[in-house]
Amino acid sequence: YDPKFLLSFARHHVARGTIDLEAAVSKGLLSLSLAGLSSDDQEVRRLALETLDAYLGDGDSRLDFKGGRLLADLLRKARAMVEEAGGERLPAPAIVLASELVPCLLDERSFMHATARRLLDRDSTFDSTNIPVFLDLLHSSSPDYLRHQLWLLRYLWLSLAGDADLGPFRKRFALEVLMGFATAPLSDPKAVLLVLQMISKASRFPRFAHELVYKRNVLPWL
Repeated sequence: YDPKFLLSFARHHVARGTIDLEAAVSKGLLSLSLAGLSSDDQEVRRLALETLDAYLGDGDSRLDFKGGRLLADLLRKARAMVEEAGGERLPAPAIVLASELVPCLLDERSFMHATARRLLDRDSTFDSTNIPVFLDLLHSSSPDYLRHQLWLLRYLWLSLAGDADLGPFRKRFALEVLMGFATAPLSDPKAVLLVLQMISKASRFPRFAHELVYKRNVLPWL
């Protein structure tokens, strides 16, 4: 798909009120708008930001449906990250997290809903230089801990967009921690498989590959 076309479409209809916003959000248009903030294409970032502003409206959010208040809060915090970055590309881990939280906040039946609300209330969740949810979900004490771990690992896999996103992974020692997690005897095989897929994907990017081989000793680990 062409993100510029979809973002232009969403911006136009959201601003004019000619689209069912709840349906648009549930179909992923809001998540797409958030994800656009981490694009390497400056035009995509501009359209994404203008689309978010259209959702928020002039002071009062247009998201006046169940769960809309939570989403408006999420958008304001994403907007603040953009302002702090001076309009530059935001690291994928921060923006993919915001994007992935949208369906969790919208659906009260989601196993991640309570966790998403808690994360939304924490300022550290929106630190664009970090992966603040990392240890919370990896070492979750919830009875649903495995689903939290799998959600986290899929989110991290999506966050591996390229070498520009190494900073947050390095700051959290994420790859090293995940390698240790994968070799722990009680780790679930599904989670271990996702870690291996993540290591495989990371190795395609030169800076990540250098980090894995020369600093994280991935070859002996394998």
